Amino acid sequence: HCIAVDPWFIASSTPKESPLIQTARQVNDSKPDWVIKKIMEKISNLLKLNPNKEISELTVACFGLAFKADIDDLRESPAMYIVKKLIELKGPKIIAVEPNIEKVSDDIELVSTSFALSSADIFILLVDHSEFKNIDLTGKIILDTRGAWLTKTQNHA
Repeated sequence: HCIAVDPWFIASSTPKESPLIQTARQVNDSKPDWVIKKIMEKISNLLKLNPNKEISELTVACFGLAFKADIDDLRESPAMYIVKKLIELKGPKIIAVEPNIEKVSDDIELVSTSFALSSADIFILLVDHSEFKNIDLTGKIILDTRGAWLTKTQNHA
């Protein structure tokens, strides 16, 4: 978790000597909002293809909440930020799969991988835990932010 925070300490203590660090952190800090925008595009495209569906009828499964793969640390997790923002939008139902944690918070619905696979309309890979790498989502609507599914899954919609 310190990787996301420590560069800001360097940048604030030596701003003139650290423009590259500042720019890199600004780019990285903006990525969660970029991912949310991409998810909303997936939702919009699915609704265009299915004009009889309402946004509230859709389910988006987010795979991974931890800060990085194969750990249980949620501190400074961009995935947590993304899931919480999606829930705040009150659009589709948002479910999350996180094999390294039993409970997160009351507002995030944690489900099993099998439940997510059988009930979601859109699948988002936020953290590339080992358990997720062999999931086959061929023909499903996905957003793979980690590159773990793209080699074996075609991205539709």
